[in-house]
Amino acid sequence: MRSKSMALAAVAGTAAIALTACGPSGTSRVADDSEGRTLTVTTTIGGPDNYHNTPIDEYFTAVEEASDGRISFEFSYANAIVPPAEVGSSMADGIVDSGLVVTSYNPSEFPVSNWLSKLAFAGESGPPAAALERAAAVNEWWAENPELAESDFRGQGLVPLTPGFNAHTAYHFICTEPVTSLADAQGKSIRSPGEAWAESAAALGMEPVSLPGAEMYESLQRGIVDCVMADATDMVSSDLTEVAKHYTTVNLPGFTTYGLFMSELAWETLDPELQEILWDQLPVYLDNLAHEGLVLQEELLETSGMEFHTMEADLADALAAHQSSVLTDSIENAPPAVEDPQSAIDQLDDMHSRWGSIVTDELSVPSYGTWAEWHDDGQSADAVDTGEFAQRLHDEVYADSIPE
Repeated sequence: MRSKSMALAAVAGTAAIALTACGPSGTSRVADDSEGRTLTVTTTIGGPDNYHNTPIDEYFTAVEEASDGRISFEFSYANAIVPPAEVGSSMADGIVDSGLVVTSYNPSEFPVSNWLSKLAFAGESGPPAAALERAAAVNEWWAENPELAESDFRGQGLVPLTPGFNAHTAYHFICTEPVTSLADAQGKSIRSPGEAWAESAAALGMEPVSLPGAEMYESLQRGIVDCVMADATDMVSSDLTEVAKHYTTVNLPGFTTYGLFMSELAWETLDPELQEILWDQLPVYLDNLAHEGLVLQEELLETSGMEFHTMEADLADALAAHQSSVLTDSIENAPPAVEDPQSAIDQLDDMHSRWGSIVTDELSVPSYGTWAEWHDDGQSADAVDTGEFAQRLHDEVYADSIPE
């Protein structure tokens, strides 16, 4: 059975986990007994019903069932074991076995991931097709560059399960007052989730503020920030619409620096059959995350009192100029591990084009100018077959790339 804890980082509980899970050699976190194995899972925001966490629960439930109970999972929520910036290192150290890692909190440790995050505005499709296109393209890019995944992730003691799948969530502004022009943007403080987004905000004359996701609501409520840079899922699941009523479509890079990972220590203790089960059940996670994202996007558009804005020409032009400069800078200042930056960028563009065609032409997902246009045309989350998309992504990208 899977157990869940909402305890607020109780010292005794954390100590108990550490004592009961470590093997004699100190090299494995995975409990091993006659009833099977239990892996710990930590999340960085919200409780069991939060958008970020329900897809993980569905995925690990499917893994438990497929393994006939040989593997189970124990959840801790809302930073109960470690703060968000330490999730990756806690996996490497054997404190937890799996969880959501935000690489933008530690850019120097994950240089390729954070370099890639600046390029996540690529692609020509509009919503909702663009959401699926971005997620697929970024994940395929990692799969086709295993040496970079090895450098960025395995080098940090992590096994990537879904690196960058949250690229499907393009970022926009939610503010306490309208921000549609360069004049509106000047001097506005805005929460940004990492370097790529902070640079975008600064290019528009805004003042980026680094805050963890759990502090977005209070920061808006108390006037610590004027705006939050986020996607619809966080705007709704974190209740930001209660304290800020102005949404501006800006299509900033999706959150590629965020994904589901496993500790390398834990992964290597599992026999190949269990590893294969974890890998084969990934479509459950991909499907649920993509679908819930569309559901929350729909909910945002139907939120009473919200006002939806588009950028005026001067703000849009400033953002476009910044994104053009990002491409130039990304070539000149790529991490050493990226030996041919132009080729890597061209490869990502090609993957966007390929997945754009797959999503719109083969999977029949529509492409609109804005989410509001999608909603006003009578479309809904249930009209998008995210299960078909998830299986297609798994078959073409994941199936032949199970970690060793």
